[in-house]
Amino acid sequence: MINENWYQTAIEDYGIKEILYEELSEEKEKIGSGGFGKIYKTKCNSLGTVAIKEITIDIEVDIKRFIKELKLHSQIKHERIILFHGISRDEHKGHYLVLEYAKQGNLREFITKRFKEGEFKWAERKRLAIQIAEGLRYLHNEKNIIHRDLHTKNILIDDGNVKISDFGLSKNLDSTTISTDNRAFGVIPFVDPQKLNNKNFVLDKKSDIYSLGMVLWEISSCRTPFIREDYKLLSYRIICEGLRERPITGTPIEYKQIYVDCWELDPDSRPLVVEVLSRLESMSLEPVFEGDDEYPTYYPPSSPENTSGFNPSMASYIIPDGPTNPTTSSTNTELRDQPLGTRPKQLKDNNVITKSSINVKESYAGEIRFRFTNKQLKQLQFYNVPEP
Repeated sequence: MINENWYQTAIEDYGIKEILYEELSEEKEKIGSGGFGKIYKTKCNSLGTVAIKEITIDIEVDIKRFIKELKLHSQIKHERIILFHGISRDEHKGHYLVLEYAKQGNLREFITKRFKEGEFKWAERKRLAIQIAEGLRYLHNEKNIIHRDLHTKNILIDDGNVKISDFGLSKNLDSTTISTDNRAFGVIPFVDPQKLNNKNFVLDKKSDIYSLGMVLWEISSCRTPFIREDYKLLSYRIICEGLRERPITGTPIEYKQIYVDCWELDPDSRPLVVEVLSRLESMSLEPVFEGDDEYPTYYPPSSPENTSGFNPSMASYIIPDGPTNPTTSSTNTELRDQPLGTRPKQLKDNNVITKSSINVKESYAGEIRFRFTNKQLKQLQFYNVPEP
């Protein structure tokens, strides 16, 4: 449980506004889950429709930092950032963050809907991209805040406009409570490869830029990054092969170059957010990229000299347990269903996996070493990869 004193400390010593729970309607509609807990839509007598987010994780060990972040959130007033109204507590001492409500859900849902409607024109895509960059510029330059968890589900839409959410307070990648199931697949494409490779790497503003690049690509494609990849080897391929998504036919050339620059492996080669914003604002919608968008592309392999600090909290992201990606080939699925002892050593019918297994094997033969659980090592042996 959260230290019971934090609530009064936040109000009395840090000036955080309290929203009396009695002001909130008894009717609450669950609309999602965040890093802390469930999120509900409800009515507030003084604020109208709001979103309330449960605070259910144990933050007792760092309560002072948490309260300071609440104070920081209360001072942020920007049209591209979800507004933090205050905190509330029910009769059972359940705690909540009271936030601005965004009527149109998250960016992924929004662009999927617009694409299906056949009305998602490039002028609108450019406008959304600019608004995201505006919000990130405000966080980086005006407030010196690093988001750390920027992806299309943490960008909300209200009346067609961007509202960035879940910054600062969002769950850290080193958290012991981080998800270890296949839901992590949706997050990995947006994580700085430097963090995937090294648990000690500190996420910074350039990490946000990498994430922004992936967000810009998703806007251009209207689909989840690497949706056709076997997620069990996704982190390998991002780190060791420099895997990035292929540009989509019809994407403005200037726009394409912006997100390609954002997802450079070397953080120092990535642009600052002010440059990204300037380029987005001045870009032309013509000419457009013409090419094959069927498969992801490969950038020069990162081949880091030392991966001994490989992030163990990401280990389950590499080869997670649970159901397979529905887009995985039937051949691969059939093989996976066989007992380990009867499985063939190589997957000759799946070029993607075979190529990945070869690259991983070569990594083991050299200086690169990764850490895995015993169960994961068994699965690696299935791909004909020797133990480290």
